[in-house]
Amino acid sequence: MSQQGGDEAVTVKLWRDGGLRVIPATTSRATAPDGRNPAKAYIRVALVQDKEITAEALHRLVTVLG
Repeated sequence: MSQQGGDEAVTVKLWRDGGLRVIPATTSRATAPDGRNPAKAYIRVALVQDKEITAEALHRLVTVLG
């Protein structure tokens, strides 16, 4: 999921606007030798609830990020 501002900005937006807790992918990915972090454009989402709650969360994710 790529959004302007990178994974941390998307994480804050999802928490603020959708009540969703996700993790910036950069927190678990080392930088490349050239200094880039290829995970900067991604978030991590854990789908650990039952199917109804998961479906609602995915719906809110799509609504917030469009």
